[in-house]
Amino acid sequence: MQTNHSKMKPRSLNVLLWACLSLAMSGPASALQVVDGVEGKTVFVNVSTRDLNRIAIEGGKVRRIKAADDSVLTGSADQDTGQALVQPLVKDPFGIFVFSQTGKTYTLVLQPKDIPGESIVIREQRIEASPSSLPGEIERSS
Repeated sequence: MQTNHSKMKPRSLNVLLWACLSLAMSGPASALQVVDGVEGKTVFVNVSTRDLNRIAIEGGKVRRIKAADDSVLTGSADQDTGQALVQPLVKDPFGIFVFSQTGKTYTLVLQPKDIPGESIVIREQRIEASPSSLPGEIERSS
């Protein structure tokens, strides 16, 4: 006994192949960008021109965000959550400074694109204290 399900029409097979190929070629859709925060290093990130974008610091708080020209960006940092919600007002890339509560300053170049809102998380470098820099004993010369 043969069913109609066992034989796919060539046209249906072509449509299925094209759909799978298109999906595979479309690339990953990522709304989360985790970047290493290094003072003095510029990091390029994609941001949405149509939705709000979130900027956060992993394990810390964004104190302030500043662009050279206030007419390129709207939004603000929320003191309670320590995150910033921003939206570019221009289509050309531009730089911003992200000031953390720890006193570090990060440089990001926002690349506006017609994509959904992005979450940018800055991973602050944690520097382990050497034993001699830990509080406790006073170092004495011999």
